[in-house]
Amino acid sequence: FWAMPGGGPPLPAARCRDVPWASFTCHVGWPVRGIWQAGMDGTDVNDVCWCAPLGVVAAADDYGKVRLLRWPCVREHADAQEVAGHSSHVTRVRFAAGAGALLSAGGADACIMQWRVIRR
Repeated sequence: FWAMPGGGPPLPAARCRDVPWASFTCHVGWPVRGIWQAGMDGTDVNDVCWCAPLGVVAAADDYGKVRLLRWPCVREHADAQEVAGHSSHVTRVRFAAGAGALLSAGGADACIMQWRVIRR
């Protein structure tokens, strides 16, 4: 975390704890520590995308799965809604404007899939 504007030295982590971020796409950090399922190592989750209006985070993994989890996802091995469609690893997930759809990009299958997001 860098002091902006000006690009000064990094801010202490404690000062960044309660910053209201506009987006979150880092798969390592406190608000996504529960995205890792049992048996996964640190390389199995490739991407995440937080959707503030829905209060969920999407995770893309090495097993062709896209998972939706509650935000923040801090409980170890948190419950998830899981969908499969890609034939190999999923490289990216992003919510479309309006949060009505989630897009996922596959690796070896070179597919882009659009998933309809339905509130329950």
